[in-house]
Amino acid sequence: MVSRMQKILHLLIDPCQNAFVPGRNIADNILLAQELLAGYNQVKLPARCTIKLDLQKAYDSIEWDFLFEVMKLFHFPSRFILWVEQCVTTACFSLSINGSIYGFFPSSRGLRQGDPISPYLFVLVMEIWHTLLRYRVQHAPYFQYWKCKDLGILNLCFADDVLLFCKANLQSIQVFKDTLAEFADLSGLKINPIKSQVILSRAATQEKQRILDLLGFQEGSLPVKYLGVPLIASRLSIADCRPLMEKIDGRVAGWSQLQLSFAGRTQLIKSVLSMLHTYWASVFVLPKGVIRAIETKLRSFLWQGSTGKGYAKVAWDQLCKPKTEGDLVFGICWIFGMNKDPFCVSYPRGPSITGLPIDSMLNCVIQQGEWNWPSQFDFDINAIIAQLPQITQTETDTILWKNSRGSFNVKSAVSLIQPPAAYKSWHILLQGKFKIARHAFMLWLAILEKSTMDRPWIPSEANGCVLCGGQGMETHNHLSSTVRFQRGA
Repeated sequence: MVSRMQKILHLLIDPCQNAFVPGRNIADNILLAQELLAGYNQVKLPARCTIKLDLQKAYDSIEWDFLFEVMKLFHFPSRFILWVEQCVTTACFSLSINGSIYGFFPSSRGLRQGDPISPYLFVLVMEIWHTLLRYRVQHAPYFQYWKCKDLGILNLCFADDVLLFCKANLQSIQVFKDTLAEFADLSGLKINPIKSQVILSRAATQEKQRILDLLGFQEGSLPVKYLGVPLIASRLSIADCRPLMEKIDGRVAGWSQLQLSFAGRTQLIKSVLSMLHTYWASVFVLPKGVIRAIETKLRSFLWQGSTGKGYAKVAWDQLCKPKTEGDLVFGICWIFGMNKDPFCVSYPRGPSITGLPIDSMLNCVIQQGEWNWPSQFDFDINAIIAQLPQITQTETDTILWKNSRGSFNVKSAVSLIQPPAAYKSWHILLQGKFKIARHAFMLWLAILEKSTMDRPWIPSEANGCVLCGGQGMETHNHLSSTVRFQRGA
């Protein structure tokens, strides 16, 4: 059933919702929210309001009758609705009290957490809220935030994380509150006023107080946390990245008590720590100081098992190269996917600077074989444009990326930024499903002749090999091939 819903969900759900819809990304919501809040506190702009909503026990509060009516409204087949009804209404629950299980009783509302179909049903319910809001805006005195007018953006929604944008006046807030009340009566979903926030800018003191009294929410300020990252009105600073650094420190602190091998630490860095900062880097340009600090923490955890200081057997830059160049891969990386139709690209920062839409083609700035650029270009840009050759071709414009397929991908972008180095034929010794990670890591150190790197850091008069009783010098070749223990293994 989930597979069937996934195929049609993008046809039913408005682009402002990005949760659980195939082809849409959580980064779209964050990037668009950042653009809408850029310069939020400028004096010249009119009074504006951003509302961050928190739904109270969202999954547990949905009325079943309303859910099934919503599915009928979207023209789901009656048999499919019956299947969903059987999945949702037949669940029973027990209570765990002091480690003992008591009772076995059915529920009367809500969706089960962890059920594969629950997120998709919840998204359908939230689409009704968006539809109600759009209907009321069209038939009531509602004033949109000026940046949202062209695209018709009323809210951004990712499951139960909702942002609403409007002008800071009582008429708009009243429309929003009435919509929430109607939706709560229908669906059972209610707002948690304690966790919801109102972010106001350039609103008069009396008007601000009236808005807060009308909504009953707390007043917030930027930066505000949204989908795990801070929303800010200016450039990201090192202080804004403190939650990311604290999260990495917390993970490493828990792992430092474990006796992990190099291979185990490598896997944790690749699968956990790197994903933490990659998520931030997908929506922000991280400050250089933050990148250096993250590299230091990851390097220390790999070689020392903690965030403390110590020596490293292999330089960090060498660890970040591709496997075909004979190294491990878990370095700092920036990922910017190119979806087929991401909602966030509909509002880039470019049009306000250049006067051109994001999907502009070459013929948009050519008239009768001559350049015809928008008047928003400044003098320096116009001087550069004057040096461009005349265009006489009549072929249709297309958007291309310079690779074999003509479409953008991260691999080709990385190859442009970092040209490939010499190919290492022995990299196949370190890869494959039959390779043991711990053994592959030690072999990698041996190939790089880093197995005896403790000697320069820990001086000792006795340089003999402890494995063969000091009969030979502890060198790379001796450890790898001469020691009797190695040959026996």
